[in-house]
Amino acid sequence: MTNRPQQIKNTDNHITLKQAVIEYAQGRSYFQISELKQGLEASGVAFSDESVKKYLYQFKKTGRLFSAGRGWYSNIPSSFVLDTTPIKDFTRRMKGLFPLLTFSCWSTAQLQPYFHHLQSKALLFVYVEKDALLPVFEYLREDNPNCYLNPHKRDMKQTFRTTEQAIVVRRTISEEPKQDNYATIEKILVDLFIEHKRLDLFDDWEYQQLFKTIITQYRINMAGMMRYAGRREVKEKIREMIH
Repeated sequence: MTNRPQQIKNTDNHITLKQAVIEYAQGRSYFQISELKQGLEASGVAFSDESVKKYLYQFKKTGRLFSAGRGWYSNIPSSFVLDTTPIKDFTRRMKGLFPLLTFSCWSTAQLQPYFHHLQSKALLFVYVEKDALLPVFEYLREDNPNCYLNPHKRDMKQTFRTTEQAIVVRRTISEEPKQDNYATIEKILVDLFIEHKRLDLFDDWEYQQLFKTIITQYRINMAGMMRYAGRREVKEKIREMIH
C-alpha cells in the first residue's frame, strides 16, 4: 500500500479489467477497494463499481483473495488467532466478582512470541466503565499492589516492579473490538501503540517490528482496526505504518 494511487503496468493497451485487478492485488498484503479503483483510474482501465465488486467476489470465492473487513481485502490466507491463555483465569475471576460489569482486557504476555526482544515487563490492561474505575481498581490492588489507575510514564518509573505482572486500569472506549471480555488483536495493536509511548514500555522500533510481524504473517480485520484507531484519534499514525 502507498499514500498515492499506484498505476497498474499497462503494457498491453487491451488489458482486461480482470487482469488489472489481479495485477493490483498481487504483492499487496492488504488493500482497500477505494485504492484499487484509484489505481484503475490512474492506469486508464475502464471499469464500473459493479464489475470491480464482481471480480473481487469471484476471487474471494476461489480463495485468491480474502476479506479483511468492510472494504478491505488481503492476500494472506491465515487469520490471526490470539492466545487468551495468559488472561483466562483473570477474566473468569472478574466475571465472577462483577457479573454485571462491562469490561475488556488484554496482556502483553499474549504478544510475547511476536516481540523482537524478550519483554521483562508483563502488563495486563483492564478497560471498564467510568463509574467502575475506582471500585475495580481498589479491589484489584488488594490482591496485587502492582496495580495502577490511569497511570502515566512517571507513575510507572517510580513504583513499577518487574517481579510480578502489573495491572493497568483504564476507562473503556466505546465500540472497542472485543469478543466476550477479551480484546481482539485489532484493539490490542491500537491500544499498545498508545500505551508503549504513554508508559515508555519500549521504543518505537520494537512496536513497529511487532506490528509488521503480525499484520504481514497473519490476516487481521483491517477495517475494524482502523475504525477503532479513529475512535482513539491515532488513525493517521496507524495508516502511516501500514503504508
